[in-house]
Amino acid sequence: MKGNSLLIILGMFFIPIYLLNGQVNSKVLNLEQNASIQEVGETKNFISIRTGRSEPNRKYSAFVLDKTGNKLLEKTGEDNRFMVQAEAVEPLNYFIVVQQGYEGYEGTPGKDDLIQAFDIKTGNEVWQTHANALRYSVSPDGKYMITQSDVTMSGPSGSKFTIMNLQNGTTVSHTLKLRSWFAEWLDNDRIVIALQQIKKNPDTKNYYENLAKKEKERNTLMDSLIHQRMRLSIELKMRKVSQQEYDDKIAENNQKYDELNKQKAEAVRIKNLHQQKPAMMLDASKLMIYNIQTSQIELEKEINAPDGSPMLLRSSSDGGLLTISVEPSTQTIYFCARKGNPNVASSCLTKLNKSLSVTMVTPIAGMKLNKLKVDDEIFFIAEKKGIQYVMDKNTGRLYQTNKISTKQGEITVETDIIKQPMPIKNYLRNLNIQQKNNSVEFSIRKEAQQ
Repeated sequence: MKGNSLLIILGMFFIPIYLLNGQVNSKVLNLEQNASIQEVGETKNFISIRTGRSEPNRKYSAFVLDKTGNKLLEKTGEDNRFMVQAEAVEPLNYFIVVQQGYEGYEGTPGKDDLIQAFDIKTGNEVWQTHANALRYSVSPDGKYMITQSDVTMSGPSGSKFTIMNLQNGTTVSHTLKLRSWFAEWLDNDRIVIALQQIKKNPDTKNYYENLAKKEKERNTLMDSLIHQRMRLSIELKMRKVSQQEYDDKIAENNQKYDELNKQKAEAVRIKNLHQQKPAMMLDASKLMIYNIQTSQIELEKEINAPDGSPMLLRSSSDGGLLTISVEPSTQTIYFCARKGNPNVASSCLTKLNKSLSVTMVTPIAGMKLNKLKVDDEIFFIAEKKGIQYVMDKNTGRLYQTNKISTKQGEITVETDIIKQPMPIKNYLRNLNIQQKNNSVEFSIRKEAQQ
């Protein structure tokens, strides 16, 4: 490797060695020139790292390491093909890598994302398949994966909802046909799906129906006046009416015609203003719980805030927070939504129980909200005007602190952890991560040393 290659310094140690020797032993991982860390994830025994570079050509790589910093597996993606995800699935000892497909052009069909599973021990590919997997979620037991994408994707499968068996990459059959949706696992067998419902705007619907009726009546009257003019002209030539009678009737005709023309112009003006109102409007989001073992929808419910206002699906979220998140141990659902009038965005975090009843709504407008997962617990970290807050999940209140209390004890949340360009999929409990220029340094946490 060239001397100017990017270095990731991994100072990972067994705690006894660190305490006895009082010094840091480091391991060095050489990466492609101009590469940068894009994501770090952790399981019980593995750390996964996804990297990428933009110049001179885009190139992406993914690595699996053990907790002592030894590189177990490295996979490099195709040139100029974005690597969407790279994640170690520990129950199967698999490393799942997703590479972005592409949209069709000039009559050429698009290509779905490439999903590959590699055996971490041997490095061999176990299976590969294609699906639209801009986002995906692995079940808690590591047996299944749901793939999901934006509805705008134009690959062969579009926004098709897919459930995949991670053992062999085959698709699990289902009859769900979804549009504008997000999904997450509730447990090993059940999936929570958030759907954005759409309905016709009743005001717009009635307006256009009345507009069409009045326009038809007005056109009929104007046609009648034109025919009356033609008839009067013929009668004048045949001397059935006098010049005076003709002039009087034509004047009356013109007055009525001009009035109808004014009504028509005013109707066009109002129509142009009214067209700013959408013919379709967003309705309350619907959440459902689907069981993949029974292929049945167990529960389905529209989501409204306690004050009755509809909760609307967010297509994107601040700080990388997914629209729907689940805490498996408590089966608590967190739904990042918009509250109230669909034309006035009011971001909020909604907490629901497994019966899909809303138990808390916390406004988050103007905040950058991040989700940290520690083992089976979820914590929310908010940042506003450079100040960091931790959200109390029971009350929704924000506290200015960098400490979170977990089942295993208190953890300090470093600000660098929750900022780009290195998002953390799962919080690294025993390792402190600091990104410094072109290196990432791993060290034992203070909490872990005690």
